[in-house]
Amino acid sequence: MTQISDFLRDLHISESGKAFIVERNGLLVATSSQEPPYRLVEGKPQRLRATDSQDPIIQGTARYLSDRFNSFNSISDRQQLDFSIAGNRQFVEVVPWQDAWGLDWLVVVIMPEADFMAEINTYTRTTILLCLIALGLATVSGLYTARWIIRPILRLNSASKAIAAGDLEQTVAADHVEELAELAQSFTQMSQQLRDSFKTLEQMNQDLELRVQERTEELSQALRDLQQTQLQLIQTEKMSSLGQMVAGIAHEINNLVNFIHGNMSHVIDYIKDLLDTIQLYQSHYPEYNPAIQDQIKKIDLEFISTDLPSLLNSIQEGTR
Repeated sequence: MTQISDFLRDLHISESGKAFIVERNGLLVATSSQEPPYRLVEGKPQRLRATDSQDPIIQGTARYLSDRFNSFNSISDRQQLDFSIAGNRQFVEVVPWQDAWGLDWLVVVIMPEADFMAEINTYTRTTILLCLIALGLATVSGLYTARWIIRPILRLNSASKAIAAGDLEQTVAADHVEELAELAQSFTQMSQQLRDSFKTLEQMNQDLELRVQERTEELSQALRDLQQTQLQLIQTEKMSSLGQMVAGIAHEINNLVNFIHGNMSHVIDYIKDLLDTIQLYQSHYPEYNPAIQDQIKKIDLEFISTDLPSLLNSIQEGTR
């Protein structure tokens, strides 16, 4: 029996798991605890019943099996059961074992739920933390990208307002975004063309003024008509160029916002799945150890579960 007990102690069931072998009459054969399967009565060893064991897990399991099946003789095949000892859930597997020499034993293995739930809870907390970090990085990246795109657009807007106010000495630096760089180049070329056009017009006006002095009122009237036509042509050219610029800007903004908006639905689904998984764990495993309960209170899990979807919906609505 001592050798069997030593073998059971060498088994790595779990951190606080137990194993023991009991005969059909309820007497212990061996256990994985340090307690021997016998006791000395008046100097003589007397076999110890499993229900009288000093180990609370072995004693509680033996009593549970005895109460459930009325006696150990009623267990004829493998059993997988669970019950609670002092509020702690225990998983039990009972395997009958017989040999050709008449041995008829029950091999019992007990594993507390807390031994494997601790690792699961650790993975859950880690997953939530990683998701929050990913969400924060995605938000910061989106804001930075939006700012990176909007900055050259603001420069274009400022330059266009200056040109509209009559200041034609405007240039826009090229940007890292290919489309915006092309737009900036086109804007600079347009500004140069306008300056050249105005210089040409100024020269023509000077020539016309000299000719007006030499010609009749009819030519003067023709000159005024030509100036009006030229101004209309310039205005039309301005509006056409601004229309192309605005169309390009709208295209760039739409691409960025569509990217952010399109991915927000996936982020919302992922977060919802994670929160549903946490709620599923809470519904099936309502008993927590103190460390988990303290962590839930510390991060205010209930508030996060209600506020996070609202926050993501607000971000999604903002991009829409």
